[in-house]
Amino acid sequence: MRKPNPLTDPVIAREERIFGLVTVYSTAKQHFAYFDQAPDLDWDKTFKEYLPLVEKDQSLRDYYLVLQRFIALLRDGHTDISPPGELFDAMDRLPLRLDLAEEEWVVTERYPVKEILADDIPPGSIVLSIEGMPPADYYQERFLPYISAGSERARRMALNYRACYPIGSEVEMQFQYSDGSARARKLRANQREVEWTDDVAERYVLPWHRGPMFRTEVLPDGILHVRYGQCSEECEEQFCGLIDSMGQDRPTAMILDLRGNGGGGTPVRAIQRVIAAPIPWEMCRTRWSISYLDARFRQQRISDQEFEEICASGYGLKGFTYDWFNMLTDDQRIEPAEVRYDGPLYILSDGETGSAAEDFVVLLHGTGRAVVCGEPTSGETGQPIIVWLPGGGHLRVCTCLVRCADGTEFVHKGYQPHVPLSRTIKGIAEGRDEVLEAVLGRARAENRG
Repeated sequence: MRKPNPLTDPVIAREERIFGLVTVYSTAKQHFAYFDQAPDLDWDKTFKEYLPLVEKDQSLRDYYLVLQRFIALLRDGHTDISPPGELFDAMDRLPLRLDLAEEEWVVTERYPVKEILADDIPPGSIVLSIEGMPPADYYQERFLPYISAGSERARRMALNYRACYPIGSEVEMQFQYSDGSARARKLRANQREVEWTDDVAERYVLPWHRGPMFRTEVLPDGILHVRYGQCSEECEEQFCGLIDSMGQDRPTAMILDLRGNGGGGTPVRAIQRVIAAPIPWEMCRTRWSISYLDARFRQQRISDQEFEEICASGYGLKGFTYDWFNMLTDDQRIEPAEVRYDGPLYILSDGETGSAAEDFVVLLHGTGRAVVCGEPTSGETGQPIIVWLPGGGHLRVCTCLVRCADGTEFVHKGYQPHVPLSRTIKGIAEGRDEVLEAVLGRARAENRG
């Protein structure tokens, strides 16, 4: 008996498909923290519009595309749907990495599968068309509506992971090389065929996308470049160990590179190693179950103000307001470590700097401790609840509303750097890290001054 193909065959019963959509709708309705960021979205009405889309017979792939498009309307990088493993295994990506530079889609990385020779499709090549369409139109039609992201910049960068095709399928692309010549190529979805040895990564992958996740390099004038690629316990341990072991031989400045860091756990101990005075936490709230309080008081038709007064009187929890619970109080601070680095500090960020790495940026940026350089962060927080869906996929819903300590919004926008810096097409073609070069030049000049 032939095994069902998840790309083409209906494998989930109608009742299960409906149940999956209801699960997505109800979980978000109860737990999602950022409905105020989508004021024009009527979640109830949208659910009713999507219901007929899951009732008809469809493949596992098409079903999950409907769910992904539905949840992407909430525009949040920690509120998304991951497809089942069998569907993931049937798909692959093209052997290229693209990014926007100077309003053009440009090749920034290429992977050595047999269709790409050593001198073919070099970084800096401009994408002129995909399947005969301008790349912006192609991505908008094929992929962008299905990607959950905190900001438009983060959504575009996510294309490098979410633009997937059936394994081995061909995509026709036209490129313009740095010498002005143009070439049409057919590329296969076969990125998994690359064997990722250290030598391959060194030649083909951007420095902030390859391991090790934590590494250091002493740059001119005694400036220390610290690559902090993941908010993991291992990276935090290494960073704390670095600071603790400095002694009197300290760098003249530190460049903390958080580009490509998608997060993990908020690195509190690392933050403590670079601050000299207590700093406030971000504002942090979550939607709270108010079933009992509603049953006890709302049936009496009291106003919101009266309800809040009841909570403030001590009947409710500390930090509780109607429909919200404040997880951090105003007097909570992050205290500096006894051993710390208190010299000039520069942070590099980009559209992939998100979640816990974004906490790193926000907490230091808002206190004036660091000069943030590069591109806006991804505009995403965290603390998602996870629910399994029919067919084996799962849903994440962000439960935590976070703002800067002064109330400034950065989720769904990205935190804006002090010094905006972006790569150019020429710099990409030359293999230069223009952002790091610019920050190094700034640090050297300020130190000499």
